[in-house]
Amino acid sequence: MTIEELTSARYKVIADYPRSLYKVGHIIHVSENLEGFVFLTKDILKYPHIFKKMEWWEDRDEKNMPKYLKYINSDIIFKPYHINLEFGLYYETKQDYINDNKDALDITIPATKKEYDKFIKQNKNGK
Repeated sequence: MTIEELTSARYKVIADYPRSLYKVGHIIHVSENLEGFVFLTKDILKYPHIFKKMEWWEDRDEKNMPKYLKYINSDIIFKPYHINLEFGLYYETKQDYINDNKDALDITIPATKKEYDKFIKQNKNGK
């Protein structure tokens, strides 16, 4: 999946409502036009008891997770060894196989290989 696909706004229907087009548990992608009805973020935000804003990593297949992650409040970009959506991240190499808690996913965003390579190059050069 691309970074844009991973980070586009998604909402999960968590309660039923009159004339609902969607069943409880359905994930709405704000940018999609589903069944001729376009959901806009401002409309969804009016009803937090019906629509839960999802984190970029929630309800994803592990195979669709990004190869590189960036900490939100940092320039640090890393390559997790494994992402386990139930338990969290396993960092970089098998030797570092340290399980960080699931909260770590909350403070990261997907990054690209290009961003990762640039980060590695800058850090090798001491910048």
